[in-house]
Amino acid sequence: MTNDAASGGGGPASERAADDEGVLPPCPRCGEPMVATRVDGPMEAYATPCGCRVWPDALSRTADE
Repeated sequence: MTNDAASGGGGPASERAADDEGVLPPCPRCGEPMVATRVDGPMEAYATPCGCRVWPDALSRTADE
């Protein structure tokens, strides 16, 4: 367990999570916040942490919109 004050952000975890949703781009498949993509091949990638299969450049596509 961590203490919310010691884990950074200064506020309760639920308040920080709500603020973070505006910063992270949504997964194009499920809409969950997408932190990164794992590229397994030229046409195969997976969003992290949801695990949905996405285009390898999914993060750059969301930044362009």
